[in-house]
Amino acid sequence: MPERLLLCRPQAGLTDMFSRIGGCVRYADIFGRHVIVEMDFKGAEHFRDDFSYFFVSHDRQLTLSSANYVERFDHLKTHPASFTGRVNSYKAQYSLAVEAIADVETGEIPSFDFGKDYPEPLLLSHAAGGGLRKAEIALRRLSLSKVLSDEVHARLNRIGAAYTSIHIRNTDFTTDYKARVEALQDRISGPIYVATDNLDVLTYCRNLFGQDRVFNFSMLPNDAGHPMHSNQMLDARTHNIDAICDLILLASAKTYNFFPLSNPHLTGAKYSGFSKLAELLHQDKALLRQFVDAGSFGTAARLRLKLRKLIYRGLGLTSSLMPTIGR
Repeated sequence: MPERLLLCRPQAGLTDMFSRIGGCVRYADIFGRHVIVEMDFKGAEHFRDDFSYFFVSHDRQLTLSSANYVERFDHLKTHPASFTGRVNSYKAQYSLAVEAIADVETGEIPSFDFGKDYPEPLLLSHAAGGGLRKAEIALRRLSLSKVLSDEVHARLNRIGAAYTSIHIRNTDFTTDYKARVEALQDRISGPIYVATDNLDVLTYCRNLFGQDRVFNFSMLPNDAGHPMHSNQMLDARTHNIDAICDLILLASAKTYNFFPLSNPHLTGAKYSGFSKLAELLHQDKALLRQFVDAGSFGTAARLRLKLRKLIYRGLGLTSSLMPTIGR
C-alpha cells in the first residue's frame, strides 16, 4: 500500500468529476501522492458506483477503486484532521454558509490547500468542479473499460451513417432551444443524435425532424426540473452508462451542436459543462480515440503522460509558481 494517499471523492456531474480527478492527479504529481478515486462511498449523492467498472487508468499513481484500501482509511492520520478515524462514516452535503460541500457534523470542508504539501499519510478531497482544463488532465489518463467501449460502439452502429449531434440541457439549467433547433432544420441531413436530460426536449426534436431520424438511447425520467446526476430514483449504473455514452456519441458526430444556457446566473457559466466537455472531445479526435479505446493508448501517449508528470513536478519544485496551482 502506498504511504502517501490522496482520496478523491468527486461529486456533481461528469465534467465536475473529471475536473476534480484532474486537479487531484496534478497535485499528486507535484507532491508525490497516489490518488484513489472513490465514487461509491457511503453517502455519495452522485454517480454512486465503482468508477473502475466504467474506466481504466493508464497512470500507475491513479487507482479508480477503493476496494483494496477502504478498510485502512479509518486507521490513517488524515488531513483535514477532524476526519481522522471517520473517513468512512462522515456525512457531507452542500453548505450555503461556506459555498462548498461540508461535513454535516463539524461544518468543515473535506479538502485541503492544493498549493502546499502535508505530512499526513491520507489527504481527503470531497468536492465538485474545477474547470475544463483540469477535466482534460483526467481524460488524458483514462479510457473506457471494455464493457463501456463495446456499448458505445454498439450504439454508434445503431445510428449507422455519419450523423449530427445536439446537446440540450433543460432541467435545473435551462435552454431556449426551440428556435435554435428549428434554425438547424434546413441545414441537417441524415441521422441526428439528441442528448438531453429532458423527455419533452427529445419528444419535440422527434416531432420536428421525424421519429426515424432522431436517436437517443438513454432512460429519461419524466422530471423536467431535476438534474439527472442527483436523481436518487434512477438506477445509478444505468444512468452512468447512458451519460458516458451520450458524451462519446455527441463528440463522435460529424457535426456537433450545443446552445447557451438561458439561466447562466446560477453558476456564471454560459454553457453546460457537459456541452463543453463533449466539444473538447469532438475537437480533439486523437484524445477521443484514446478515451474510447484503451488499446490506442500507445507509446506516444505514455511518453506524453510522463512529460506532463515531469512538468507538474517541476512546478512543485519552483516555489515562485506555487500560488498559480490553486485549489
